[in-house]
Amino acid sequence: RRDTKPLIDYYKSINLLKEVNAEGTIEENAAAIKKILGL
Repeated sequence: RRDTKPLIDYYKSINLLKEVNAEGTIEENAAAIKKILGL
């Protein structure tokens, strides 16, 4: 699996993805991102 931690850290730095878990799967994080963005 790809390492999403740098991306997660970036989103956290702009206070977008506070609820996304850096240890979560890409699918889980993608779902959380879509939820937050209203997609």
